[in-house]
Amino acid sequence: MIEIHKQKQVKFKNSVYFSPWRDDEEPMIIYNTTINIQKDAHDEWLNWMKNVYLQEAMNTGFFVENKICKVLIDEEQGITYSVQLSCKTMDDYQAFKQQHAPRMQQLASKYANKLVAFSTLLQEV
Repeated sequence: MIEIHKQKQVKFKNSVYFSPWRDDEEPMIIYNTTINIQKDAHDEWLNWMKNVYLQEAMNTGFFVENKICKVLIDEEQGITYSVQLSCKTMDDYQAFKQQHAPRMQQLASKYANKLVAFSTLLQEV
C-alpha cells in the first residue's frame, strides 16, 4: 500500500522540489545568528555551541528545531556560521526573548572576545 501525503511544490530554476505541507501551522519563525569565530577558538566554540548553547535553547521549550550552517566564504579573520533556532509562532519567539534571552546572552559571553555576531529574525515562506 502506498501512502500519499499532501505536499507543497517549490520550483527552482531548473528543478522542482517537494516538501511536506503543514496545513495547520503558520510559517515558522527563524531566529538566525550569524557568527564569525576566531580560528584559534573555533573547535572549542563549535563543540560548546552544539552541546551546551543549543541544548539550553531547545530546553526552553520555545524552539522546535535548530541548525548550524557554515557560511561558505573564506575569511582570514575567522570562520563564519549561521546558527538557526526555529519556533512555531512569533509569540513563542517573543516569550523566549523576554524570559530567556538575557540568560542565553550571559551564557554566550564566554566567547565574547573571540567572535563577532549579529542576529536577524526570518519567516519561512
